[in-house]
Amino acid sequence: MQILGPITCLGSSIGFRTGVAQDDPRYAAFVSGFDPFARGDFSAFTRHEDIGANPWHVALIPATLVVLVLLVVRQRYELRGTLLLAGGLCACFLLFVATTRYQRFGVRLTLPLLVAWSVPTAMALTRVHRHVGRIVIGLLVVACLPQLLDNRMRSLMHPAFQSETPLGAYFPLEYSLADFVRASDYEALAEAVSQSGCDRLAFGNSVILEYPVWLALDQVGWQGVIDSISIEDVPFPNPSRRLQRVGFEPCSTLRRVDLNAVTTDISKINLRWNVLMASFEPALAPRLSASAPFVDNTVEGLRVLPGGGWSALIAGTSAAFAGNEATLFLYSQHPLHVTLRFDGAPGVVTVVAQPPDGEVGMPAKAQPGASLDVRVPAGITELRLHLAGADTLPATESVPIHVAVSRAG
Repeated sequence: MQILGPITCLGSSIGFRTGVAQDDPRYAAFVSGFDPFARGDFSAFTRHEDIGANPWHVALIPATLVVLVLLVVRQRYELRGTLLLAGGLCACFLLFVATTRYQRFGVRLTLPLLVAWSVPTAMALTRVHRHVGRIVIGLLVVACLPQLLDNRMRSLMHPAFQSETPLGAYFPLEYSLADFVRASDYEALAEAVSQSGCDRLAFGNSVILEYPVWLALDQVGWQGVIDSISIEDVPFPNPSRRLQRVGFEPCSTLRRVDLNAVTTDISKINLRWNVLMASFEPALAPRLSASAPFVDNTVEGLRVLPGGGWSALIAGTSAAFAGNEATLFLYSQHPLHVTLRFDGAPGVVTVVAQPPDGEVGMPAKAQPGASLDVRVPAGITELRLHLAGADTLPATESVPIHVAVSRAG
């Protein structure tokens, strides 16, 4: 990594002098909040094939170019074709980086360049003194052994993962994302998708660790169809849309979200497992056994599922009312009369119930700290909640609310 030090300083200097931020969406993709030149401990990623870098490539390519130039200057004209190839590769690389957005996993896009550079490098080594060539080759072999034997993804000395599930190999304990990405999240996601009866799953954005999704779904015997990725949150055209099935209508959509993300689709049931969130059609509620973690539900036979408008849907005692409108979905096989209480609400919560017959009920208002009686018919009832005064809050603030549901006395 010491070899990359000058490049780090150069990259930071270029970014500073041009005024282009390294996560500017005009020049970079999927790197929001990511600084490739920041100083820090990247030991968990330096040996990862998707985002790691090999400093020997950085040193070997310019060294090859310098040797070829010196040899041609010294009238080794048989190498002019090799030097022309090396110059063409440099020009192609400059054209590539000038027309392609920087992306975190872009190292794989440079693999053809590294393969092509092996020819000029070999030609340069055969023209220098044989002892020099042998020493360089020997040093490179020794220097590359750690990457070969102990890389993150395809190591020849593959570590023995202590895991009770095949998914555990995707999430080694020392992986820096392990604090909020776990095998159990993918298992719970797959169980929910299978349990719901949904057979048409779509990716709503770039789910970075998508392979465990496929394996987890296969483990639960899911026989549905996953549509091609439909990226919604990137500010440039997505050619993959041409591969989508015509008329494909997913009944569940999987997205990768931030830890403090807000579920914006209030018309769907939204279940979340840390950075994974799946939205389901409300009609699937009877088959979903999950419940809203921030709802204290003591009514037997009633299931309360989270809709949209909430943040912090990770297991806890409260959720944030992020905005002025949110939804809950109630499911019961029999008509019930329940009481709702919204603890922590700073203002009046207006509740509009939409029962299965589609007839919208009259708005009911719950004063702060007061209870509200709601009649829940058999089937799926959508509760649309409006918090008075929440629309005046700054965009960075939200209102933590604890919802309690009990049988009306």
